[in-house]
Amino acid sequence: METAAQETQVEAEKESKCGCGYWHPACLQKFSHPPAFLLCISAAALAQSILVSGYTSSILTTIEKRYSLQSTELGVIFSSYEFTCVFFTVIVSYFGGRSKHNRAAWIGKGMVLLALGSFLFALPHFIGGQYQVTLNQNASLDNTENLCNDDPATTDMSSACRSSVQSEKWAFAIFLIAQMLIGVGASPVYTLGPTYMYDNVRRNLYPIFAGIMYAMAAFGPALGFLIGAAFITLYVDPANPPPTLTEDSKDWIGAWWLGFLLCSFMGLLVSVPLLMFPKKLDIKEENIEVEEEPAMMGFGQSVKDIPRELKKLFTNTTWLCVSLAIVMEQSVIQGFIVFIAKYLQTMYDIPASRANIVTGAVVIPSAVVGIITGGVVVKKFKLTLEGIGRLLVCIAFLAFLVTLPIFFLGCESGKLAGVTTPYRLDDVLSTVNLSSECNVNCHCSVQHYAPVCDSHAGMAYLSACHAGCHVVDVTHVDGMKESVKNYSSCACLGLSSPPSDGWSVVEGKCSRECNTFIPFVLLLFLVVFLICCAQNPALIITLKSVSSSSERSFALGMQYFLLRAVAFIPAPIYFGYLFDTQCILWQPSCENGKQGACWEYSIENLPYTMFGMACGLRILGFIFILLTYLSIKRDGRRKGCMQLANGGKDLDPNKMVHSVSTVSCDTMTSSVSSDNGVKPVRLETYI
Repeated sequence: METAAQETQVEAEKESKCGCGYWHPACLQKFSHPPAFLLCISAAALAQSILVSGYTSSILTTIEKRYSLQSTELGVIFSSYEFTCVFFTVIVSYFGGRSKHNRAAWIGKGMVLLALGSFLFALPHFIGGQYQVTLNQNASLDNTENLCNDDPATTDMSSACRSSVQSEKWAFAIFLIAQMLIGVGASPVYTLGPTYMYDNVRRNLYPIFAGIMYAMAAFGPALGFLIGAAFITLYVDPANPPPTLTEDSKDWIGAWWLGFLLCSFMGLLVSVPLLMFPKKLDIKEENIEVEEEPAMMGFGQSVKDIPRELKKLFTNTTWLCVSLAIVMEQSVIQGFIVFIAKYLQTMYDIPASRANIVTGAVVIPSAVVGIITGGVVVKKFKLTLEGIGRLLVCIAFLAFLVTLPIFFLGCESGKLAGVTTPYRLDDVLSTVNLSSECNVNCHCSVQHYAPVCDSHAGMAYLSACHAGCHVVDVTHVDGMKESVKNYSSCACLGLSSPPSDGWSVVEGKCSRECNTFIPFVLLLFLVVFLICCAQNPALIITLKSVSSSSERSFALGMQYFLLRAVAFIPAPIYFGYLFDTQCILWQPSCENGKQGACWEYSIENLPYTMFGMACGLRILGFIFILLTYLSIKRDGRRKGCMQLANGGKDLDPNKMVHSVSTVSCDTMTSSVSSDNGVKPVRLETYI
């Protein structure tokens, strides 16, 4: 008997020792404590949020241009992570949570998969060949590029097209597979990490530990956007940047792949200590309070109970309405996180690095501040459930009002010959037509977008060739690596403006006057802040909408599933599709029936499309929040009347003072009077 007991004790000690397999050196045992695990799980949450919620969003426009992807395809790439998370979170939480498995090791293995997926995302850069600044294989970055040429042979694009089509196909497939691997790897972090901490720390310390972990995760997206801003300023091939290309050039592609290698390294680095943590940390049993679980009232005793519990949950009006409200609000947030940097680039014609800095330094912090503020308000004013419902109604209404002015903070599209403006001022442009009598014999390529600007008329052209230019003069600026190109002898210039002595265009798009950038960023901060203010109050309503702790877990799990399935997965796809609907100039694709990346958008209509969808979702969210509030009031009235019918035994006068709603229980007169002798009264209800 003693031998068996000793073996059991030795086995238990092994379960609390750090190491790998049979290797448990004494020097590692000092890390078998909650603070060490907190450091590692926080680092894992930070790495995951940097990669998924920050960095990937920051480089979407870069890979869009590099691999000729559409915004809808970008949405599919982003949503593939969420889709994988929905599926594998259930599997990981079920199998990984079993007592015989080491949850910390599962998280470590997940980080290995995340690192592999991050490396795979960068793979197209290494196997796809060097990025070519121009698709014209017979032209180089010399003084004859993009000029009007009478020889059609110089615009033969067949070989470049074949290479480009193959590159686009496999790059998109690799991005999808990589995102799915990242989704599998990230699944254990937020499912097994909190439960491992909960079982290994004192109950009064758990909120602090969990708060630190989630704070690190909240900080990740901002850091990811800032890292993206830094890497995008580097050329895609840092060792061989073209001497005449700058970040402001249309042909600039940043070093998007570097961040994925960094995140891959971070994932592997964090995985090593996580794989060495034991099944149970080496702590005294008396330091862990064992909570007695309340009776489950038959909940979850069998898989057969699931349909019954689902029906019960989805007929719970308060839970259903608040869940749908959260779905609508988070759909807006998800769309903003994925495409707000692209929107800033498109609307205000700023480089990707600056758009990422604005997103990382303004938009993401506003979400963090909003989440904290919502929780503080509820705690500070000690709001009842009905009070929280009123707070959510007010927040939703204010957020909708703040969103409306964004419709009027757009800009005007610049003049682009043959796209937004006809070549001749007296002509009418009905469809995109890049050909005119001034360039019809130039055999201009439409595969390459190298805009030039006629500053006299404020008119831009797709290229110097489309402007009918025959001569280029390159001026090197002292102290600067870039050069200035002036194109002259341009046949099309006289069509759009009166004759001038200049008759020349310069490289680059014409500048657009738009002074709404600062007001837009401020309003966007307020919109995201208000939406996120509702997160904690909505969570409280979710938890209080069901009775037992077991039902709360099920209610939160189903709400999480709805959030992923209805908001996080489809939102990037349909927001990307809305972007595509406003494209007015597509990159031609060599593959029949397919278009490449969008070159120009309808700037005037883009705010109405994007924020029109956001307002539509906000209206639906407001309706569901209002229904949530009305359901809370109704449930409060029922509860109060039932307590009155019971002779007022459960009424708590101290809680009643918090309520401001008065309900009538006249409908219960007969039963109340006969059973308890209580006369019809008006009752101040409370939750």
